[in-house]
Amino acid sequence: MLARPVPVDVIALLPDDAPLMFVWRGRRFAITRGDGPEHLHGEWWRDGGIEGEQPYTVRDYYQVETATGGCYWLFRLGDGVNPSTGPMRWLIHGAFA
Repeated sequence: MLARPVPVDVIALLPDDAPLMFVWRGRRFAITRGDGPEHLHGEWWRDGGIEGEQPYTVRDYYQVETATGGCYWLFRLGDGVNPSTGPMRWLIHGAFA
């Protein structure tokens, strides 16, 4: 798990389909499998989180597997429908060993 989530560029169908592709550290990752979303509502990420002064109410987490065999944990700020839940921005939160 990364100490702090990092923004990534993602191609995904909204609101609930898993991402199809993401770009992280200048590399493009094609996603072959995705599990999610896991809708997390709550406050556990507020303290020192990336949301800063405006914490959002929803994070939608996905576990994805890439064409090269990597497994990653991505999330979207927001529910994919309602802008008041977040900006629909994507971040990576970690990688699986």
